[in-house]
Amino acid sequence: AQARTPLLIEGKKTLYQHFENKDDLVRALVAEWVARIHRCAEDPSAPREDAHEVLRWWTDVWARGRHDFSAAFWSDLEHDHPQAWALFDGLRSVSSPIHARVARAMRRDIDPKLAADLYHLVVGHFNDPAVAAGLGLETRDAVMAALEIWMGGAMRPPAVPADAEASPAPR
Repeated sequence: AQARTPLLIEGKKTLYQHFENKDDLVRALVAEWVARIHRCAEDPSAPREDAHEVLRWWTDVWARGRHDFSAAFWSDLEHDHPQAWALFDGLRSVSSPIHARVARAMRRDIDPKLAADLYHLVVGHFNDPAVAAGLGLETRDAVMAALEIWMGGAMRPPAVPADAEASPAPR
């Protein structure tokens, strides 16, 4: 399917000369977005070692990519377009190494699942243009500021190795 051509064509009738139905169109759009993420994963300039830099880089990639589509598109994708969701969900092959790298830099007293859920909530919230505008910020700036605050609470500073961190107090 041609994902880019229909975006340059005016009119619904012409659009569906390229795609049989809405599901095919959505699947093509998501496939192109996923391909872009895979290209980013292969980018030689992408940071690989420092977990803070890795997370900054990938959060920026994700935030920019999320604006290619409306928030409603992403929230409805799993329910309304399961085949396209499967393509999107397949990004775990890209995200798993990133998650592992970041997990090694987490503070010991932080629950990794809770931290991951909070990351997604915080970054998703500030990736909303209305939220960013309410703060007087561009969306990317709001996302990156929220990320810095999250990293400050959830991750060890870059210069502190895991074995130098004190063990968490018993609960």
